[in-house]
Amino acid sequence: MALIGKVVALTGTVYILTDNGGRRELQLGDSVQSGDTIQTMQSSSVELDMPVGPNMHIGATQLVAFSEELTNALGFDSLDGRVDIATIETIIKAIESGKDLNEVLEETAAGNNGLTTSYGFDFVALLRINDVLNQFGFDYDFNYDAIIQERPITDRLLDDGNNLGDTGTGTIIVDTSANATITVNSITADDIVNATEAGGPISVTGTVGGDAAPGDTVSFTVNGTLYSGTVAIGNTYSIDVNGADLAADTSFDVTVSGTDGTGDPFTATTTSTHTVDTSAPSVSVNIVDANLNVADNSSTVSFTFSEAPVGFTAGDVSVTGGTLSGFT
Repeated sequence: MALIGKVVALTGTVYILTDNGGRRELQLGDSVQSGDTIQTMQSSSVELDMPVGPNMHIGATQLVAFSEELTNALGFDSLDGRVDIATIETIIKAIESGKDLNEVLEETAAGNNGLTTSYGFDFVALLRINDVLNQFGFDYDFNYDAIIQERPITDRLLDDGNNLGDTGTGTIIVDTSANATITVNSITADDIVNATEAGGPISVTGTVGGDAAPGDTVSFTVNGTLYSGTVAIGNTYSIDVNGADLAADTSFDVTVSGTDGTGDPFTATTTSTHTVDTSAPSVSVNIVDANLNVADNSSTVSFTFSEAPVGFTAGDVSVTGGTLSGFT
């Protein structure tokens, strides 16, 4: 095996292919032997320091096989060691210009019926190679913003012995969020806390919906006091609150929190408002004709209330020294 030359200049990626099928990237200082093939990629080149004659420059996208015939033509005849400088210069110029060596060399140097190497080349082959991408590189395009949807899946089941079973298809639903709702009923029948109601406990009640379910937590703060309870069967809740706190605080937020069946957390909040009336109503009585006598013994009587009465009748009025009639 004759030494063709050594690498003294290298640009880009250049590979060397050996007779035994090996392939490696060429490095500065590497030796090229007869039987080797040099492959240059796009925008790459290599220069060999030849033992005889000028350096050999191999440009981009070329494949040069240093077969026995080419080795001999370059002047490395193992039998006589003679060097044909003119032949070497002709071959180098042909390689640099991309010409067919069979067209520029005499038949005795190359011949049209040269042997075929293990790579399938005649005496020497120069090929134009479109190698835009690294043949060992891969370009993956991922869409991380893709919307998650219901998609078919293929599964393989394991038996008790961890053996894979048959494949099957099904549908998986991807759930990455949870939501809930909550409502609050009227604090009292008329949504007004009166003096009597303020003196005892008042139940704050309501319902939940969405992913909220029995066992989830309902909480709120009234007049600085934290109250909480759990959702009951039927998605309702009832939490006793001190009436005095509700009399002092007429607006508060009620929140339900928990997780759905897949473990996604949720929180829902609503605001409850009510009014307070803990003052006793007052009434004033006005007898229009204050100077009653035997001749003038009747007068209109009016009642003025501080707030609208409920169920006020004549039976609620006590009369002394006279009678009450025409009550409206």
